[in-house]
Amino acid sequence: MQFVKDHKTKRILNHLEQNVLKSLFCLKTLAQMVLLVLFCMALMHPYTRWVCGKGTEILNILDLGPFHASVKAHIRKLIENPDLLLSSSPDSYKLATLDGLPWSDLKAWSECVKLLPTLPDIKPLLLAGLTCTLSCWEHFTAEFEEGGLIDQATSSEHEMAFIPSTNYANEGLLGMWRRFSRESLSSTVSHFTDRTMLHWNNTQQFMDTHLNIPQDETFLRQETRRPDESSIERKRREELNAHKQMVVDGKRKCKEWKKDEDTATKARMESERLALIGIEHDRTKIAQMTVKKLQDQLELHRQRGDKEVPIKARLGNKAEHLTGLLAVLDRLDATTIPV
Repeated sequence: MQFVKDHKTKRILNHLEQNVLKSLFCLKTLAQMVLLVLFCMALMHPYTRWVCGKGTEILNILDLGPFHASVKAHIRKLIENPDLLLSSSPDSYKLATLDGLPWSDLKAWSECVKLLPTLPDIKPLLLAGLTCTLSCWEHFTAEFEEGGLIDQATSSEHEMAFIPSTNYANEGLLGMWRRFSRESLSSTVSHFTDRTMLHWNNTQQFMDTHLNIPQDETFLRQETRRPDESSIERKRREELNAHKQMVVDGKRKCKEWKKDEDTATKARMESERLALIGIEHDRTKIAQMTVKKLQDQLELHRQRGDKEVPIKARLGNKAEHLTGLLAVLDRLDATTIPV
């Protein structure tokens, strides 16, 4: 995020980027992200492989009633025993995942397990999420319930009313590229273009008809590998990254960036100074404080999260500072906001 900031002309993060940066240090947000990763690997990835994976082009969505029932049963099992999903055992996937297969991203699972002991209220959060998830699954799969029209229909009727399990057939080139890039992370735009042209232009049929000698296939393989061997795509990415790095390095050397860095350093030092002071609860001592010390106390409460703390510009003399701070203490005593 610092690189993103320095690459900009004004070196200022927008609202979304600021929230992303803040979320990296927010335990509650991290807890939600960790549970989302674990839930996706335990349920959504196996479900997606079953419904959208290779070889599912002829899968009829009308035949998925029993499978949807198994999904809901698995969610109920996790609700009854959430430790199945929170376990750090290397074999936890056998009971935690929908299909009993290993975690789709072992590194991500390992990092999540390391974070679990540091995250607050992880089990109640998981149970709340699973309960809401089960409610949604029951709502959106009600038409597949046992005894319903789909369940009572015969196999031949299902075949006559065939409905694909995905809407891939309705996707344009952009949707095709998005799916291709997601499934083939190391592939390039040129690879996608070649494969798409092969399919749309019936190139395979032409090859089967006109290319009858081994030398033709050998020549085609050599020509196909030539762009890959030249590393055109890798060089393009390296040039883009090098240019971005050059721009950032240039900005980091300018006076404005040094000024921003000094401002950030002063803000950090001020935050550390206030942390050493701490919040004072003794009202007798507070009444004897100077305006500067009263301002420090108000800033500590502002950092604590009290949004009703008046800003400095609205406070004049010591009496106004003291009145504002006492009002903050009254709210603190009446609530359970942690200090």
